[in-house]
Amino acid sequence: MLVLSVLALAAGRGTAAEFRLRAQCVPAGPVVTLGDIADIGSTDGAGHPLAGPGSQAAVLAAVELFPSPVAPEEKTLRVREIQDLLVLHGVNLAEHQLSGASEVVIQAAAARPQAAAVKPVPAAMMQRTKRRVEEALVKYLNEQSASQQTWSLEFELTETAARMFADPVLPIQVTGGNAPWTGAQRFDVAVNGSAGPAHASIEAHVRIVLPVVVALRTLGRGEVIREGDVELRQVAADKQAGTMHTLNEAVGHELLRAVGTGVPVTTDTLRPPLAVHRGEVVTVLARAGGVRIRTNARARDEGSVGELVAVESLLNRSTYYTRVTGNREVEVYARPPQVENEPSGNATAGSFINR
Repeated sequence: MLVLSVLALAAGRGTAAEFRLRAQCVPAGPVVTLGDIADIGSTDGAGHPLAGPGSQAAVLAAVELFPSPVAPEEKTLRVREIQDLLVLHGVNLAEHQLSGASEVVIQAAAARPQAAAVKPVPAAMMQRTKRRVEEALVKYLNEQSASQQTWSLEFELTETAARMFADPVLPIQVTGGNAPWTGAQRFDVAVNGSAGPAHASIEAHVRIVLPVVVALRTLGRGEVIREGDVELRQVAADKQAGTMHTLNEAVGHELLRAVGTGVPVTTDTLRPPLAVHRGEVVTVLARAGGVRIRTNARARDEGSVGELVAVESLLNRSTYYTRVTGNREVEVYARPPQVENEPSGNATAGSFINR
């Protein structure tokens, strides 16, 4: 109805069209249109060309004639058959003219590639392929650094790359990166598959995993760590705050809280072993100028070497602070008294003030 209306409107305006038949054509779709088999030119009554989406030529070109042949078949139409088809579809040939080829060979419609539905990569396949890529990257890093380190790599693998490197048989080649091989790195990862070489660029953050001190058995609060109680081990918690990377940092220290088997021993769980315990008698060394005085006192606090503890005099129960210097030993510095109206050089040394 639309075609007939346009044709009637065009006839009323004195428009005419010329159908220049092609010798052969390949339809663009499943139905052969007039535009597939002929070039259509349209003019007004004064001979001026008409064009555009809504022009008579565009409407005529969209007229559907018959289904496209199926490959490998082809169809040949003579001019008379084309005229009959046009009349059948309401085209008044008296108002138009045909020219060009005497017959048109119509081949099968051009195959339109259909985009295959791409299924998402399964999570198990993604993890497996990421491990394969990570192993290839670690091998490359060890080769480039000429050392066997424990590397930690953080990177994302796209689904395209996961499909590319999923085949476990195909070796993965790695290039790129820069010394010292830690921090932000860019690697070019390639594989030579059945369809030819393929590669992807991977942005990774690389660091070396340092061994940390872990407990070989459950250690209770107050225990002093011995050499057989701990060992160095590669664990995922190497970045945990306070982790130690040498045994000497832990051995000989006392635990402030319990640590389970295989758990990293951290600095906040340790302190040097107690050298002074509350209530016990300790030796107090006092210094005043060039004089050293040794006496005894009772500890009111507990502490390790280097810590301050309060002690109580055994003579008059006065309390003063000292610094722990060894097992049951503390030290206090005393200033010599200043004698009024006398130079400081004449001050009497040898006594100290309890504080």
